[in-house]
Amino acid sequence: SLNMSDVTFSAMDGDLSLDLVTRFFPQAKLLSLAGNADPSLLLLNVITNKSKAVITDEITIKKFNSTNADQLKPLYNKPIAIYPLVFSVEKGQVDLQNMLNYAVDIFVYTGNYNTILDRYDPEQY
Repeated sequence: SLNMSDVTFSAMDGDLSLDLVTRFFPQAKLLSLAGNADPSLLLLNVITNKSKAVITDEITIKKFNSTNADQLKPLYNKPIAIYPLVFSVEKGQVDLQNMLNYAVDIFVYTGNYNTILDRYDPEQY
């Protein structure tokens, strides 16, 4: 029901939010912010009725709601898309890039990443 011409999404130029809206909700309208705008404006556009929805992560919603009286509600209980974690390294540092990729793969495939990520879980605080 979000992929309709009467639904407006907030998104930011150059951000994943823009890519996901255009890919999964092509019929919806888009309220696009400049790439250097304050990202909180995406969420404020929803609570001020300038848009109906925004695509963001769960942690961002929880943090925003903690200071905005739980005004945003998630519409999905699972991610719309999962993108890989990437690291920037100096050009030509192939060995370093391979080592970082390998280390991340090990953590993901063995499930050990949860022990690290749980330390930063906002529900724990």
